[in-house]
Amino acid sequence: MIRTATTLALLLALLAVPSDAEDLSFENTLVELVVTYQEPDPFQPWQMKPPSTRHGFGTIIDDGLIVTTAKIVRNQTLVEVRKVRSGQKFVATLMQADEQVDLALLALDQPDAFGPMRPLPIATNGLPDGPITLVQIDSTYQIQDGEGQIVKVAVEKLKGSIYHCLNYSVLSDLTIRLTGGPAVRNGELVGIVTDYRATERTSVVIPAPFIRRFITDAETDSYTGFGTAGFHWRPLIDPVKRRYLGVSTNSGGVLVLAVVPGTGAVGSLQPGDVILEWEGRALDDRGYYDDATYGHILFSHLIKLNRAPGEAAHARIVRGREDLLITVPITRSDEDSALVPENTSRRRASYLVEGGFVIRELTGHYLRSYGRDWRARANSRLVSHYYGRINKDYTPGDRILMLVGVLPDSINVGYHHFSGEVLVRANGKPIKNLDDVFAIRDADKAITSFGFQSSPFDITIDGQMLDDANRRLAAVYRITDLQRRRP
Repeated sequence: MIRTATTLALLLALLAVPSDAEDLSFENTLVELVVTYQEPDPFQPWQMKPPSTRHGFGTIIDDGLIVTTAKIVRNQTLVEVRKVRSGQKFVATLMQADEQVDLALLALDQPDAFGPMRPLPIATNGLPDGPITLVQIDSTYQIQDGEGQIVKVAVEKLKGSIYHCLNYSVLSDLTIRLTGGPAVRNGELVGIVTDYRATERTSVVIPAPFIRRFITDAETDSYTGFGTAGFHWRPLIDPVKRRYLGVSTNSGGVLVLAVVPGTGAVGSLQPGDVILEWEGRALDDRGYYDDATYGHILFSHLIKLNRAPGEAAHARIVRGREDLLITVPITRSDEDSALVPENTSRRRASYLVEGGFVIRELTGHYLRSYGRDWRARANSRLVSHYYGRINKDYTPGDRILMLVGVLPDSINVGYHHFSGEVLVRANGKPIKNLDDVFAIRDADKAITSFGFQSSPFDITIDGQMLDDANRRLAAVYRITDLQRRRP
């Protein structure tokens, strides 16, 4: 029994010893991040949720510069960095985060805080030509690495985001504890781990070309970001539909559903257009093309990585049965111009509390705050507006205004069931965003009537009781400011 225990102890000791000197070198490359964050409350927008912390990894890419994922530093109020086997933490400042590629760049406030580090050079090639090494810090604060194989290359939606990005799925025996760590090949950084799928034992890795482009842009005075062509599309597989549009069954191509106001697609593309080629690459009827580096992938990769905002892409389309060559300006996806902003950076919402009526604009973040089953739990009218937004005709800056709730008070008795309704009038005047509401309030000194999309009749509150009611509600619900205007 003693011999068995001794043998087991020796075996565990051998397993704990790094297999080669390369493992030890990651001690000066990989760091742990301790992020204190605070998120705004989507339902009571005048207050913030209690502070909390999250942990992740970061990779040293230059003296004092650390690359990690955007989701780790979201809503950060303090970012602390800790080296392997060290209890000492140093503060880092967020330089730039981009949720469209789930990457963030940090700078240590004291660049030499950890002494000599080993920055990882970023790979210049695309797809790695062999196995890659995934590296993390385990629960005992030791460097842990494992070899992985890339089993899939695809343009997919990033976890916790609406945005699609090219990524690798890497199969390995390494159970990823936290994300943000490096994927390494031949001593170069080939990617950052952005997600781990435990059931498949695969890690999702953002490739080096996106990291290189992001960092180069983040170190400039004006961050440009990644581009969008500004249109929604779908596969065009139905042969009857293809014949109707004047497209042969063997020519490939996808159908344009809608163009996004304020983007380069306006004036260059139209709903009903069929895109046959993008940047000289023929598209199949599902939107895939053959890439020299990554193989058979969606053509949105050609937009995101190959073209920057301010540039233009060339396309061959069929419109009204006519074959055309067009140019599509590439722009940055601007949430501030969207009818329903995703608010992926979780910024505090603008709002107005008037007579207990809590008014704000609809965002994707608000809906997702209902949890995993938000499509079923959130107000069905708001969910319908969210999914129907791509087919709506609107001007950049227009919003869906909603009544978040009605704070109970004697001034609004009988009106509580209007929570979740879409607001279209204030004091009898049409409104298209919260700025319109504030303009009406400034002119009329109060909002005393509210009109909803679901009803031709407006509801009213007593203007003479409003000031007292607002003071009463502010005290009861501890509302420091009854309004927050757009910055």
